[in-house]
Amino acid sequence: MASEDYLYLRKAELIVGPKVTATNGPVEPVIARVFRTRINFDVAQDASGNANKAKIKVYNLSEESRTFLEQKNLVCFLMVGYESTGLSTLFFGDIDEKNGIHVERSGPDIIVTIEAGDAEKTIRESNIQLGLAQGATNLQIIEQAAKKLLVSTAFKTDIKSITYQNGFSYSGSVKKLLNQMGEQAGFEWSVQNGELLILGPKETDKQDAIFLSKETGLIGFPTKTQDKVEFISLLNPKIRPGRAVRLESQIFLKDSGANVKVEKTTFTGDSQEGAWQVKVEGKIL
Repeated sequence: MASEDYLYLRKAELIVGPKVTATNGPVEPVIARVFRTRINFDVAQDASGNANKAKIKVYNLSEESRTFLEQKNLVCFLMVGYESTGLSTLFFGDIDEKNGIHVERSGPDIIVTIEAGDAEKTIRESNIQLGLAQGATNLQIIEQAAKKLLVSTAFKTDIKSITYQNGFSYSGSVKKLLNQMGEQAGFEWSVQNGELLILGPKETDKQDAIFLSKETGLIGFPTKTQDKVEFISLLNPKIRPGRAVRLESQIFLKDSGANVKVEKTTFTGDSQEGAWQVKVEGKIL
């Protein structure tokens, strides 16, 4: 498919339903509504340990559907793609129970705005108390902290083992504890679409690298500063924090390209008109 054809073949749908929790983390809701009217969205993702966030606007839902969205404890899946490639999950998260739903009229349109975070409440509010005996390791601590987040593990690097000869005690935020463990053992962690990702500073999630050039969606020229790079691409939901991108551009001397670890993404899209792209910040490997 020629890259210029993408603008005419965009697809988006939103799935919303009650949150269902299994032993291995959140799963797609059983009782759900699927919305395929006009959808507009902004999604911000990063690898810093902060929750990914989404603002999604859905146009002209029925009164019954708007009432359905007033329920508590709802999650949403934002699916995007193209006619020729199908849909993929761009964002999964919990709808903010206090301020997550706004309804407004704009001319002939009724617009429902949904604000959601990827495990945002869990990351923000989860606390843990630990009192481990002599010989406890950071691997045990990390495992218990991860369980508190109630998410499944997508990928975990081989973490450097550290032994606490005098035992280990802690009481406080799970997020702070994981940050502390990451500083000591040299790893980064984040939650991506309900899954925990633990990586080394220059390590990717072991998925196949995404090849990106002007022919496959790269817009304009990347901006390079030392070992960092920023670029814009036509929307590709597979570009996410932790993923490797093979970026082909003349700004790189080696083989006219570079391998990049994605650190931050900002998706902007509308299923009918306007922008349909992702801005990416990454580290050159």
